[in-house]
Amino acid sequence: MLALARTLGLVLVVLAAPSGVARAATTAETLAQWGLLGTWALDCSQPASSGNGYLTYLATSGGKVVHRREFGSRRDSNDVLEATIGRDGTLELVIHFSALAQTRKFVLMKGPDGRVRAMANSTVEGTEYTVRDGRFTSNNQPTPWQVRCSREQAFQFG
Repeated sequence: MLALARTLGLVLVVLAAPSGVARAATTAETLAQWGLLGTWALDCSQPASSGNGYLTYLATSGGKVVHRREFGSRRDSNDVLEATIGRDGTLELVIHFSALAQTRKFVLMKGPDGRVRAMANSTVEGTEYTVRDGRFTSNNQPTPWQVRCSREQAFQFG
């Protein structure tokens, strides 16, 4: 009788378990959930330049994301390899920069008004920081806030 009760209990546990398998969000889904897809700049009313880079996060087929950077005459396009939303609400990105032959990790913070800023930028191993704790390591100045550009603003200078 005890063996039958154990077997029945085990069957009930198996039947009560969720039948669907949870799947991890794609990089594009994670960026969409966090609100990063689109074009960002310091000042969307001004053209892209070395002091006002336009950073675009574009979802492609298969849930992948491309990170396009435009700094006036300099442009590149790089693959976002991973995106994770942290417990504190930050977004961690791992981006491979082909031209630099380097993969870097960024941590972005979103302000209450929707602007974003870099809190960290380092090699994926966590060495060679250019931004740490929201400040540039070269001069200890805080990283600037970026705003989302409208589609019209993002393409008016292109």
